[in-house]
Amino acid sequence: MNYTRIRLHLSIKTAVLALGAQSKSAFCFVKGNTAYLSDSGGDLSDLENFKKFERDIKGLQKKLKIKPRVIACDLHPEYVSTKYALRTTKIQHHEAHIASCIVDNNIKGKVIGIAFDGTGFGSDGNIWGGEFFVGGIKGLKRAAHLKYIPMPGGEASIKEPWRMAFSYLYDVYGKERDWPRPEGSALPRTFRPRSLRRLRCFAMTSAKGV
Repeated sequence: MNYTRIRLHLSIKTAVLALGAQSKSAFCFVKGNTAYLSDSGGDLSDLENFKKFERDIKGLQKKLKIKPRVIACDLHPEYVSTKYALRTTKIQHHEAHIASCIVDNNIKGKVIGIAFDGTGFGSDGNIWGGEFFVGGIKGLKRAAHLKYIPMPGGEASIKEPWRMAFSYLYDVYGKERDWPRPEGSALPRTFRPRSLRRLRCFAMTSAKGV
């Protein structure tokens, strides 16, 4: 497998294996002041991709002779990479983006970090996406976020974005207006946003876009 060796501005005393997200998977070993970042492994919901993911981790670990004491993974409980990790340190998706910017730019002080990056499981059980953080390399605090709105059908909204479009329309204009049917949809010819109440909403989301 291919990997990229990256020199860090800080030194990590404990060997770490960091596991990425689900659809654009990757992993990274960190030892001392060096990170060893894998190529993208594709979507881990595909069994063959996951098998390769496992093989590549074992292969690179053997090559580098690293025995990680900490395994870091995404906060999302249903990610395959999260389930793969046994003893884990869970990292919120958007916090990880801000932390990586801090490390990449060798920032020693406090920052205000703004993350607009799709969706990620939040520590409050909702789906985060439009997030504002304050803090530094030792820790970040969520200071603000975009308004929560319903995410009809949960993760189905990611593959069927019309669901979120109706959710935004409902939030802005109220429940009484009719809207054209999405092209190719099995919905009735006219669809009222109040009908969203009949769709099972697994969570609320602050995402700028899904």
